[in-house]
Amino acid sequence: SVSSSIFKITLPDGKYKIIAAARGGMKKGIKLFELEKGIKQSLKVKTKEISEIVKIFPEYKNRVKEYSFDVEIADKSLDLEIASGTIFGLRVIPEDKNEKELKFDFGMEESSVKNGYKRVSAPKFASISIKGIGGDCTPRIRVIEDKEHLFSVYLKSDTPNFPVYMSVLGYPTLWRTGKKHVVKVGTEWKQYTLSFVPKSDTVYFAVGTCGKPGTLWIDEMELKMSEEPTK
Repeated sequence: SVSSSIFKITLPDGKYKIIAAARGGMKKGIKLFELEKGIKQSLKVKTKEISEIVKIFPEYKNRVKEYSFDVEIADKSLDLEIASGTIFGLRVIPEDKNEKELKFDFGMEESSVKNGYKRVSAPKFASISIKGIGGDCTPRIRVIEDKEHLFSVYLKSDTPNFPVYMSVLGYPTLWRTGKKHVVKVGTEWKQYTLSFVPKSDTVYFAVGTCGKPGTLWIDEMELKMSEEPTK
């Protein structure tokens, strides 16, 4: 997540449409501001669900959205303050057709980047605080694209038939495929598996409860491709 951070881009003065793919709170969403000579500008932000994500991960409904708004630059700089939330990607579309659209991918240096997007890493921000939230985590795990892998983990609960989700996501979430599987965990240790074919060269895993009361224990996570284990 980003806390009181500013992303700066030098731009010719003029009108632009900004489109951000981001995750915010369930009710308030992400807080975005454009600073014009250091003063926060009021933005009329339009939001819409990103159907590709909600289809795979329904719990992200009303969380991961596309945020779009129009700005007019008069100080040759887009200063985007991300007051709260997690941003995945950003497009800057000029009204002047002679100017080129800019696309930015916010992620780790070792992650793959979607074609046409420019990597933006944490040091590019004026100040930034990053932590794992909502199933997101770092570091990403290196995999071989389009090869079958097997993720396994031992689980136990204090509640019989306790629902637990196992997810694998490519990075960034918005542009890569993911897989999710819900299992019923018992009161004895048991190994659970999830096979997947990654569509990116780095992935991350999420294991968590489905909102039901109870305690979950996790042990011995393992990732295999063919006969080669990686713990």
